Amino acid sequence: MNEQLPIDPADICMSEKELSPCWHQIAIEVPTRQAKRFYKKLKKSGEDSSIESATRLLTNFCIEHALERFELKPIWGPVQPQYSTAPVYKPNQSFLLTINVDDAPEVDWPAFDTLEIIRPIKAMTEEIIDGEMHEQQLDAGERTPIQNDIKTGDEVTCKVTLSEAGSEKVLFEQTSTTMRVPKHSGVAKIFNIEIDNFAESIIGCSMGDVFTLKTTIPEDYLDPTLSGTEVNISVEIQSASRITPATVEQVVKQYGSPSEAILRRQIKMALESKMTRNQGAILAKQIFDFLSEKVDVPIPEWVYENYQKGILNHINTGMKQHGCSDDAITKRVEDNADKITVLSQKQAKRHALGTLLCREFDIKTTEDELIGEIGEMAAEQGRRPEDLRKEIVASGRIKYVAMAALEKKAVKKVLELATVTEMDAEEWVEQKTKV
Repeated sequence: MNEQLPIDPADICMSEKELSPCWHQIAIEVPTRQAKRFYKKLKKSGEDSSIESATRLLTNFCIEHALERFELKPIWGPVQPQYSTAPVYKPNQSFLLTINVDDAPEVDWPAFDTLEIIRPIKAMTEEIIDGEMHEQQLDAGERTPIQNDIKTGDEVTCKVTLSEAGSEKVLFEQTSTTMRVPKHSGVAKIFNIEIDNFAESIIGCSMGDVFTLKTTIPEDYLDPTLSGTEVNISVEIQSASRITPATVEQVVKQYGSPSEAILRRQIKMALESKMTRNQGAILAKQIFDFLSEKVDVPIPEWVYENYQKGILNHINTGMKQHGCSDDAITKRVEDNADKITVLSQKQAKRHALGTLLCREFDIKTTEDELIGEIGEMAAEQGRRPEDLRKEIVASGRIKYVAMAALEKKAVKKVLELATVTEMDAEEWVEQKTKV
């Protein structure tokens, strides 16, 4: 449609009532004459003028001007009341629409200069890059089956199960998973959990041996109801192979890199990008934990319900990937209903605080910043940025990338005001573990 308004917003009838603090209902009626004029201008513009398109565009037009008229600044956006009729454009009829919408509260922000933040620091060394290069050589290496005396760098296939400490009930099971034995100081991933004592438990073992690992589930785990829980992971070794590493030249050729020096730079960039993103997540968590304690934000019940659905989908997908039956998933969800409710409230509040923080600092994002955000993600995943961008756009995840970019800028602004103390990453981990 042309840049001029298709109809005068003043001709639209609107009434507003407060359902509860920060929660409003707006009834909208576009008179028949104005609705017809809107549709005629749509057809004249050459754009899609189907009933569905006309309904969508007229709905968006009404909502935009309703928010402007009543000076509402929603966090969550408008929703259709549960028992109202969905709007449909019909020729020669007035256009009727009812929405419920929140209005962001005025926030009494705490003094950000009172916030004390710990920034964990880990220097990127040649040793770290050498280690990653060696991993690439092992990935491309030749494998020879072995029966016993497993060593660092060997590849093992195991049956693994996970249960809560003190319980024999198996929550997750993978009948066959393959991993490489790290150095004593390295970590292995089982069920997407980083295990730091895997190497010392498996080195020297033989095929058929069984051992148990004890660990604590991280906060951001795929099944959030297990976060912070002490668990036992049973490992049964099914087979093992010794790897003869590929040469550096073979790895360089495999990646199509012009030289070893350039490949090492690419590895360094990818590792630095991952470290930066991990550090950013740690800093953001400290900030939002602080704000969550200091700032109260009213959140509609339907928002909590939507977050609960997202959590349930996450649990369902993750548990199925780890071999759990539908009955096991249902039982897990039922047993942890209270945890899921608390988690949904926590996630919703963080989103609300992030949105309000961006408004407080008048933070916006640009297309170039979105491209940069996707570029960092691509470098971390070892993919071409353009391929990842197309995938993100096609899946509808671009809005989440935009939210991440906005939050990153908000966190940066808060850090400029807060007191930030740097600490060696290993020391920081030790302190967190003691707590």
